[in-house]
Amino acid sequence: QTLITLVDSKLSTLPSAEEYQIFIDFYKSTDILETMEKYKKEGKTTGVIKMLAILSMYNIVQYNTEQLFSELKTGKRSQIRKVDNLNIRKYFTFSGTSEDKNYKILETIKHAIGHMHIEYENGNIDKYMSFLIKDMKKSANNKNIQKYLSYNNIESIYEKKPSFEEGYKQLFNESKITYKESDKNTYDIYADDNIIASVTLNSKPMHRLGLLSYKKYDISKIETYSKNGIYDVEVYVNGNYDLYINDVKVSEDDLVSKEEIKEYSEAYDKISLPYQNHYKITNLTKKPKITVKNKENSVNVTNENNTYYALDYFNTDDSEKAFEKLTNKDFDPLEFAKKWSLFLTADLGGERYGLYELTPNLIEGTSIYKRAYNWATQVDITFTSLHSLDKETFTNVKVDNYVVYNELAFSVDIYLEKNMTLINGEKRVDVINDTFYFAYYDGAYRLISMKAKGEK
Repeated sequence: QTLITLVDSKLSTLPSAEEYQIFIDFYKSTDILETMEKYKKEGKTTGVIKMLAILSMYNIVQYNTEQLFSELKTGKRSQIRKVDNLNIRKYFTFSGTSEDKNYKILETIKHAIGHMHIEYENGNIDKYMSFLIKDMKKSANNKNIQKYLSYNNIESIYEKKPSFEEGYKQLFNESKITYKESDKNTYDIYADDNIIASVTLNSKPMHRLGLLSYKKYDISKIETYSKNGIYDVEVYVNGNYDLYINDVKVSEDDLVSKEEIKEYSEAYDKISLPYQNHYKITNLTKKPKITVKNKENSVNVTNENNTYYALDYFNTDDSEKAFEKLTNKDFDPLEFAKKWSLFLTADLGGERYGLYELTPNLIEGTSIYKRAYNWATQVDITFTSLHSLDKETFTNVKVDNYVVYNELAFSVDIYLEKNMTLINGEKRVDVINDTFYFAYYDGAYRLISMKAKGEK
């Protein structure tokens, strides 16, 4: 009651302009102790500073009362200690000089703010969520993650002893834990790019020390994203290879799809070609060991977060090494590329501009066959500029990047420049810079498709 009377008496006195400016400085200050030190050095002692102290001490009493009622209501002792009221008495009983007494305020306010520091700091959502994530990590390391997250008892053929406790410990220590607001007062918690939980908060507006306004947060509920496992992984594997999870061979039960190599999509009904197998493994409690083998040889596995890839095929710039992997070795892709280049400028010779020089290495009905047939039989080819081939027709030839998909199929990158002279004497260079996709069918290698370098 004495404090209330003192506060009322101070509020009833209109401050001078100087005192008012000091009050505004305090009100807008981000560091109240620093502001007080500033005025102390300037030798200014005013009733406004005293008023600020009394308001602060009044709030200390209010704060202690709230803590007490909270304890009575919940039956639990508050984690935040109550402010020592002896500091208030010290202020009123201090027998030093007037100036020293005024700056005894510093000790009182510092003591009050110190005890309320945790609650005030956690009034910032970033600070609160950082504190929550830190405590979740601590709980995970203590194998007490059930304090926050719930899960079911599960079994997996890929884990001998599933353990959520060990899994969450690994997850919190090896991943970057972040959060993102998904709804009002609801935040999703992520380990790297994978959501692990959603937390909904209660928020209550709070006012402290006549200066501090913030929100007090506590957990309303936490929902575990998956109660049947921590890790789900997706693996894309060359269909020629075998996939192992924790040394257990993966069966087709976990096969999501068999995807064709798109450049060979028109040949799968005619030729035995590999698929790109897409597996999804779920309900793992720990990050798995992923191994891919081509017969007895290990294959390189790469990943982007929880998606893994083992799609590599035999790759070389050496044509002899490439054809060692192929059933039929009697073929020169460069000679075919030269014929294709000559055909495009009506220089191949023969019936229908040389179409039938190409068809032994094409499959009727495919897009590339139709493209060649239409070019040879429609009017556009007749508009080719009149020209002659230079004596050194093909220059800067480069053949590399053989990729062998299986014993019947390969692709190769071919670059060449075809040199021509137009009838008006102008020099012209026609460039081939493509990846050619061949497959062995009906006694010969056939062009299934081709793709310009850089084209997706």
